[in-house]
Amino acid sequence: MIQKTPALLTAVWMAFACQASLAADAQGAEELQRQAAKRMLQGIQRHDDQALSRAMSLAERALALSPDNGGALLTRLQIQLYRHQYKEALASVNAVQQRHPEDDSLSLLRCMLVGKTQGNAPGDACYADIERDDASQPTEPTAEARHASDTGHAASLVSFNRVGAAILGDSPHAKVLAEAYIDQARELGGIEAEDVARQTVEALENGSYVDEVLMI
Repeated sequence: MIQKTPALLTAVWMAFACQASLAADAQGAEELQRQAAKRMLQGIQRHDDQALSRAMSLAERALALSPDNGGALLTRLQIQLYRHQYKEALASVNAVQQRHPEDDSLSLLRCMLVGKTQGNAPGDACYADIERDDASQPTEPTAEARHASDTGHAASLVSFNRVGAAILGDSPHAKVLAEAYIDQARELGGIEAEDVARQTVEALENGSYVDEVLMI
């Protein structure tokens, strides 16, 4: 027992040292990401590629310390989009989704990038997958939405991903989903929310939404 004590103490010390190191890494990654985001904004505003390269380097250093640093992942992705490095951006989105399969916030962007890099057919198939998967997982409306609707027009909310995928993928359900999305916005947020939803639908329909997101 006496002989095992030093080894046990060493193991405990190593565990605490590892925890402290991880905390320091996370702190260092956050600081690097703050610098990266600042440089990225400067680079985009001034069309300064050197600033963007510096921002990318800082973001990569942050990710080396903390691979799940969301800010650094998005900074890298934003720079790739600004530079029209769509294949690299698609790889970045795939990497994020592999690490966080429960997060669907980048699903629509992924399909845009698939269409841009692989052609319309794969892009449309990607949009169809989103529409189908989203439709199979209905979201119950909030109490406010149920109270606001005198007609009880929907059993579930229409997500932005679903309506966006339907429009961009030329789904036969696109018009109905778009109208439901706009009605839903009015019920939940009033006339101002309806105006925003209507403008978003129009941007999706005329292609300006994709152009803006991909910085074309």
